Amino acid sequence: MVWWFGWGSGISVIARKLPVKTRRIVGIILLSGGIILSIIGLVLMNLIDDSDALILIPLILIGIGIIGMVMSISFFR
Repeated sequence: MVWWFGWGSGISVIARKLPVKTRRIVGIILLSGGIILSIIGLVLMNLIDDSDALILIPLILIGIGIIGMVMSISFFR
C-alpha cells in the first residue's frame, strides 16, 4: 500500500532486510506513534478556536500520523 506514494518500494526493501523480530518492533513503533499523533491532532483540533493559522498544526500532526500508520504496513508483511 505504501507504493502508492512512490517511495514504498524503498521502504519494502529496507523492511525485507531486517530480521522478523526487529521488523515487528519497528512496525509497532510506527503504528503506535501514528495513532498517538493522530489522537493528539484531533484533540488539538477540538481545543483550538477557529483561527486559520493554528488549524495547520493539528492537520500536520494528523497527516504525519497517517503516514506513519501507512508505513507500518510494510513492516508487518
